[in-house]
Amino acid sequence: MQKADVNICVETRLCTADISDDYNLPKFQLYRNDYSQSNVRTSYGTAVYVANNILCSQIPYRFNYNQVEITIMVTNHLIKHLHVIGYLSL
Repeated sequence: MQKADVNICVETRLCTADISDDYNLPKFQLYRNDYSQSNVRTSYGTAVYVANNILCSQIPYRFNYNQVEITIMVTNHLIKHLHVIGYLSL
């Protein structure tokens, strides 16, 4: 994972009771999309780890709609206007 600039993990099972600091990786920024916005743990959820040398031009937009988890981020990378979109259909 340390060699990739963006890592997307699915089915994280994270919920609001989980502290992000417990899941941080050195040299990466963590963006979570917990399926449940409560303390209820489900089998779903996504986590996006972005290397600190990659600048997100805005905080990733994360939402869940119609049983689809969606995370959209825009980065300033060597590839101009690179968009990374991750989703998990339940």
